[in-house]
Amino acid sequence: MKMPLIGLAVAAFFQTVCAEDMTMSDWMPSAWRHRDVIVVDNSGGKQALSHYQVKVVLNAAGFDFSKAQADGRDLRFSDSDGRTLLDYWIERYDPAGKQAVVWVKVPGVPAGGKKTIHVHYGNPKAAAASNGIKTFEFFDDCDTGSPPDKWAVAMGAPKFEYVRHADVFGKPGGIWHCSRAATRRYPGNETVYGGGHATYCAWTRPMAVYAPSQDKTFFAFGNAENSPTVSFYDHKTKQFGPAVVVGTNPDMDAHKNPHVLIDDAGYLYIFYRSHCTPTHLAKSRRPYDIMDWTPMGVVVERSSYPQPWQLRPGEITVLYRGGGTHDATESLVRSTDGGATWSKPFHFITPTPKNGCYAVTIAETGRYPRKVHIAWSLTRGDWWQRYHVFYAYSDDGGETWRRGD
Repeated sequence: MKMPLIGLAVAAFFQTVCAEDMTMSDWMPSAWRHRDVIVVDNSGGKQALSHYQVKVVLNAAGFDFSKAQADGRDLRFSDSDGRTLLDYWIERYDPAGKQAVVWVKVPGVPAGGKKTIHVHYGNPKAAAASNGIKTFEFFDDCDTGSPPDKWAVAMGAPKFEYVRHADVFGKPGGIWHCSRAATRRYPGNETVYGGGHATYCAWTRPMAVYAPSQDKTFFAFGNAENSPTVSFYDHKTKQFGPAVVVGTNPDMDAHKNPHVLIDDAGYLYIFYRSHCTPTHLAKSRRPYDIMDWTPMGVVVERSSYPQPWQLRPGEITVLYRGGGTHDATESLVRSTDGGATWSKPFHFITPTPKNGCYAVTIAETGRYPRKVHIAWSLTRGDWWQRYHVFYAYSDDGGETWRRGD
């Protein structure tokens, strides 16, 4: 979907104006008792916007939820003339919390200017008209419709199906998952685990890196067989490159999906296959070239979620979870020879025994040494029983760590 440009603001002002089961084709503005004016502010934008999806946030300051239907089905959006209907999709509608998020396809917003549209409501006989397919260039809520109507399989032969969260969990929302993998649900979470091809852990990062000199985004993923695979998107030609497999995974464990790093010389590094097991590495033989790879062997034993960063010149740092699920540390190793050899592990987060550790990291760009940030939670008991969130950072390549309270 298109996302609003930075600086594009939406303001709603309440204005009251002046009920058969009415659809979009039965549109008669007079049948809707209330109308609010919405101003789309593109004053800071240098480009005119055409057929643009604008995020509209409705709240109690400018919208009376008590005068609309409980599920928002009577919402309608019109152009500046107050009559021409606009397509829209309701992302969230919460009358109890007095907040809603709606995406409206606006035909045009002038550069450096403003555009007025309207939201109509207050028709108890109106039928639902929210439609993501008409609103976005491509739409998939992973809840309705048929996957084959929207997706084409590029590699392998996976089969996909949708799971309706409203039916399974009593709440709206959806998940797209892959066959050939066991469904796993656990208390306190409303997700369905679907195997490596369709599931990516929050700790699988970075998965994509933009290379400014090439104007390409290189990304890694697990294919239908959960093998680590690399491709790129060329922003100039607006084309994807080939999908190149760089190694193998022994099973469909999504935790073993690949992580990607590009060093200062343009070489790509793919770290994969680790979930309380050895982390493996493949390195491109030429800068910014995904067609040929060199297996570099094992980076570190008994590891999970290797998150690679270049924090100092000529040095690669991999932050990872060491140990097992219930006796874990957050650790790092370094290489100064392009991944040929690695330092001994440095354990900089050491929870008490019987605790798991789940961390996400991100490094800043710019001058060396680059600051790296880490946030993590611990587990006590089963793997899904997590508690507390901690944060720290290092600005000397991971040698010392400081709390960021």
